[in-house]
Amino acid sequence: MKKLTAGTSFFVAIFIFGALAGLLLTFFATWADLESAYYGFDYTGGEPFSTLACPIFMTQSETSSFSVKVTNTAERALAPSLITNLSSPVLQIKQTTPLALEAGETKEVKWEIGPQNIDFGHFIFVRAWLHRAYPIKDKENTCGVYVLSLPGRGAYYAWGLAALSLLGMGSGLLKLRQAFGPERGGGRFGRLGALALIVLLGLFFTYQAFWMGGVVVLVLAILLSLISLGHEIRE
Repeated sequence: MKKLTAGTSFFVAIFIFGALAGLLLTFFATWADLESAYYGFDYTGGEPFSTLACPIFMTQSETSSFSVKVTNTAERALAPSLITNLSSPVLQIKQTTPLALEAGETKEVKWEIGPQNIDFGHFIFVRAWLHRAYPIKDKENTCGVYVLSLPGRGAYYAWGLAALSLLGMGSGLLKLRQAFGPERGGGRFGRLGALALIVLLGLFFTYQAFWMGGVVVLVLAILLSLISLGHEIRE
C-alpha cells in the first residue's frame, strides 16, 4: 500500500475531524438518554412512546421545551391523561395534563424545561406516560438532555456538529476517492467508508432518540478504529 502524501493526509485529517464531530454528537446524546432511562423514574411497562422529543443539547441558562404528539387511533373520542416527570436537583417534578381527543385527532403538547431541571450538573431528564386511553395501550418513554457549559443555545451546537460531520466526511471521501485510486474498493478507503457509514447511522439514531442504537454505533466505531490502527502499524 502506498504511503500517504501531504495532500492526501490533509483530506484524511478532514475526514477524521468530520467523523469525530458526528461521534461526539452521538456520544453525548446517547449518554443523556441512557442516564435518563436509569434515572429512577417510575416504570409501568407501557409501549414505547416514540413521539416524545427532547433537545439534544441545552446551555446552563437556556430555557427550552420538550414535546409529545398524541394521536387518537380509536373510532370514538377519548380523554387520556399525560403524566410527565422532570428531573430537578432535589425532587422529581410531576405534572398531569388531561387531553380531549376526537377520533383521528392528533395533538402536540409542549412543556418548558430550564435551569431548574438540571441534575448531576449537566443533565435534564424527562419521562412521559400516556394512560387511561383504552382501547389505545398505555405508552411511556424517557429522554435526556446534555447541558453544555457554553454560551448561546444548545440547538446551535447540535446542528453545528451534525453539519461539520457531514461536510468533513463528505469532502474528505470525495477527494480521497480520487487519491487512493486502485485502493478505493478496500484498504484505507474501504475502512474510511465503513467508518462513515457507522457515523451516519449514529447520527440517524441520535435524531431518532434511540440510545441503544447509539451504544452499538459507538462500540463499532471504536472496534473499527482499533482495526484500522492495527493495519497502519503493520503497514
